[in-house]
Amino acid sequence: MRKGILLTLFSMVLSAQIALVQWDDKGIYKDIQEAFESNLPWGVDKYNVYGDKSKIPGVMERLKTREYRIIVVTGDDLLKAAVVYLTNTPVVFLGSTDTKPAEGKKNITGISLNPTPEEVVRTVQKILPKMKKVGLIFKNPDQYVQTYSSILEKFGIQVEKVMAQDPGGVNTALRFLSDVDLLWMVPDELNRENATFKFLLISSQKKLIPIMGLDENYVKAGALFAITPDLNFIGRKGAEYVKSIVDGISPENLPVLHPRASYVINLKVAKKLNLNIPPTIINNARRVIK
Repeated sequence: MRKGILLTLFSMVLSAQIALVQWDDKGIYKDIQEAFESNLPWGVDKYNVYGDKSKIPGVMERLKTREYRIIVVTGDDLLKAAVVYLTNTPVVFLGSTDTKPAEGKKNITGISLNPTPEEVVRTVQKILPKMKKVGLIFKNPDQYVQTYSSILEKFGIQVEKVMAQDPGGVNTALRFLSDVDLLWMVPDELNRENATFKFLLISSQKKLIPIMGLDENYVKAGALFAITPDLNFIGRKGAEYVKSIVDGISPENLPVLHPRASYVINLKVAKKLNLNIPPTIINNARRVIK
């Protein structure tokens, strides 16, 4: 009985010493929060800026006055703010795409939103094991294009680069694209234009070439699949990092992690493209569109 009371009191004390600051309570941030809290044995004080940057300074000032033992933040903007405002408090970030602000900060660690490029390519190979050549569609040969071109070639996959300045240029380039096993959409402004995706769909359906979309919305609209981060991994590992810091481990001794790659797949599209998707791929998908 006494032991149970002590554990309850310990939990209550820790709950008052850990804060979770959310960028928003929808979409991926909600999923990360739920995974984080379900793997943490204590409650947390919650703050939310609801996607409004103007609210961040006020929240950060309140956090400083409370003198929390650990502060957990989600998203890029809250990580950047934590670097400026929370210089003496251990910080764990969850689901940040840009982790560079945390580099060299001894009080900050966490889990990126992005799987490593190697993990992404390995996952794509599992979905399309016969893939030998990829058509990479982009506007500018930026770091993403250079990195993935190099890694794809390292994995023995040929890369045919399709560079265009507008959707019309994509349409023209696709006519001369041949013998590719996948149309890989680079996350840039060109590929986010509706007209670009329209031309990709036309080419995909005509030549029976699958598209790797930018996210789940593209898969619903006709891409075969999209690679997504394992959000449960981010939340679970974030909880493990908080527990480690409570146990006395310094954030600087906890390396920044990258999540496993997950994916959303459209079986209706697979059927139209005459692709046979193995049961293991279907069973391991984060979401299957039928």
